[in-house]
Amino acid sequence: MKLYKIFFLFLLLFFLQTCDIVESDNGHILITPGDDSLIPDSIKALMKEDAACLALRDVHSDPLKKEDLVILPEEVVESYYRGFVHIYNAKSFSTRNLVIEKYKIHVFPYPETHSLIVSVDSTKDWVDAWKNGQRLTGNQQIDNLMEEYDLKLDRYYHWPTYHAAVLSSETAINIYALSKMFEPIDGVIFAEPNGYLGDGNNIEGSIESNYMKYVFSYGWGDCPSGCINRHYWLFQVKFDGTVEFIGGYGDPLP
Repeated sequence: MKLYKIFFLFLLLFFLQTCDIVESDNGHILITPGDDSLIPDSIKALMKEDAACLALRDVHSDPLKKEDLVILPEEVVESYYRGFVHIYNAKSFSTRNLVIEKYKIHVFPYPETHSLIVSVDSTKDWVDAWKNGQRLTGNQQIDNLMEEYDLKLDRYYHWPTYHAAVLSSETAINIYALSKMFEPIDGVIFAEPNGYLGDGNNIEGSIESNYMKYVFSYGWGDCPSGCINRHYWLFQVKFDGTVEFIGGYGDPLP
């Protein structure tokens, strides 16, 4: 009987230690959460954007998901965010202080997660609503997308060569897949992400078998055309929240 109780206690302790790690019903692994209570809200907002962009890059690595999956997998976004929290809290690492405090490195915003541009045939009746600053147009296909993804009309452009509307989502989503939904609609000439050009600091990430991988990089030298030089710092965050600095490489820092 005592052995049974000891075995039961062991299983209970094991479950309590790992329950924060495996939480998803969709086969995704969530690492144990970190304490973000002392992180400034402005920094947390940037880290959540970083996490969403890394999740979108994972989506884009699958050709089918890239085309069809508009809503980002919440578990993947959350896992990347938790990893960022653990790195932020690992203040004993001097390299952590470099990438977060000195260089303030975040994910370069590509692919686009918030804004798309829709070129339209300005002679179509439904386009008049956008011309007049009205979000909904009376075109059911357009309005369904505007409502389903809570899109805002940011601006309507009367360019000499064509007319276009800029739409945005407050929530980070797969803008590329969303733009594909606009393209078949009568009156839409083209739709595409309204993203950034150039280059700059970046973070690359991946979810491995038992840890999260984060590669921070600082770029310099003609970055509007593509950074000539770049230095990298590699971190791993185990699913229990342990942070390890693996090493730095690349061009010597200026």
